[in-house]
Amino acid sequence: GADTLSTTSSGEIDATNATINFLGGNDTFTNAGLTTAVGTNLFDLGAGTDTVSNTSTGTIEVDGTTTFANVESFNNSGVIDMDTLNGGTDDKVVIGDGTFTGSGGSTLKIDSYLGGLAQLDCTSPTVSDCLVVSNTDGETDINVTDTNGGPGTLNLDGIVVVDNSGGTNTGANNFELAGANVTGSGTPAAYIHKGFFDYHLVQDTSGPDWALVGIPGQGAMEMTKFESLLQNVWYETAEGWVERTAELRDDQDNHDGRPKSASMDSSIGWSVWGKAFYSNTKRDTTESVTALGNTFTF
Repeated sequence: GADTLSTTSSGEIDATNATINFLGGNDTFTNAGLTTAVGTNLFDLGAGTDTVSNTSTGTIEVDGTTTFANVESFNNSGVIDMDTLNGGTDDKVVIGDGTFTGSGGSTLKIDSYLGGLAQLDCTSPTVSDCLVVSNTDGETDINVTDTNGGPGTLNLDGIVVVDNSGGTNTGANNFELAGANVTGSGTPAAYIHKGFFDYHLVQDTSGPDWALVGIPGQGAMEMTKFESLLQNVWYETAEGWVERTAELRDDQDNHDGRPKSASMDSSIGWSVWGKAFYSNTKRDTTESVTALGNTFTF
């Protein structure tokens, strides 16, 4: 027969290094309350057409690795939280075989070290918590807690946060960055700003996994043009001084070897010389950076 496991909005399931086996029917696991999974946990729904539903009032908190095996449909409109129980970047939720569908308030909370370290898959995550799915549909927000207190750096190899092992999805916006530290919306437009670098969530066009990539921000791109502006200022002002020194050298013989004063009408002695400049320099150019098949243009 089929097994049914469910929690109400005030119910709770606590699992620590546990294995929960369902029978071979069309099983269902509905979480409307709180499910806490610590350590290595397995929810095996067995044979049949099986469904896991994490409802809008449901939260699944994970510290370690939790696997939902033999699941044909995983419907999430609640929260999968790998942040609250610890601040590490090595937690993992694995949803095998079926389709992960996000709807309503579907949210994935993760800890990530936003720096230059890459994470190419979720086999053994060390740089970021990770969700492993076979197929994806719908839309799920990803809230990222940055564990790196330092500045951002270039990271074009990316930090995989959703490992789409089956490769089937309905679009890049199946997952989107969201939260108080996010600017903009949509994938890959939304980003987390860190100094001269911005971290975008992108879908790897060859994967297709979802990864966080660190690319130069607008300020970094503008700084690359600042050097040429300083060179222009130097050349313009230096040229004026060269003209003045040449004038003094040419007129020394007319003043007993002494420099000529700033004004033709002034007497021999101390004087002040100056020259005013005005210039306007404009740089209008386009630069682009490509990360995991996604091109960003500035």
